[in-house]
Amino acid sequence: MPIVGFKFNEISAKSGKEASSGEISVSIDLPKIINISMKRIGGLEILSFEFEFSLEYANIDSKINMKGEVFYEGDDKDEILKQWESEKKIKDDVLLPVLNFAFKKCIAKAMNLAEDLRLPYPIRLPEIRLKE
Repeated sequence: MPIVGFKFNEISAKSGKEASSGEISVSIDLPKIINISMKRIGGLEILSFEFEFSLEYANIDSKINMKGEVFYEGDDKDEILKQWESEKKIKDDVLLPVLNFAFKKCIAKAMNLAEDLRLPYPIRLPEIRLKE
């Protein structure tokens, strides 16, 4: 997959009220592509997939929102841009790796932010258990 870079453009996080009791529900919205454009970076002409990502802790009024870009340098970039401009669609074989790349970066950053804001991690971490 010709993904050549990534950057966050905007990050916001809000810690709300303390949980009174019970489970804290976390709703994660998968990254959403909001625009694709051609950019020139370091002499290369690349595609920028702009995305949004958010997660919400519903019952404690806490949120984490991110916007960023995944940079793509493939032989099919002109075709991808043309399809986006005419139909606002992206082929699955391009879209899925881009979304997965963005999702992994966002979840890693969300884990750090959650810890800083004293919020539960948005995903369950693996645990070591003794054999029975």
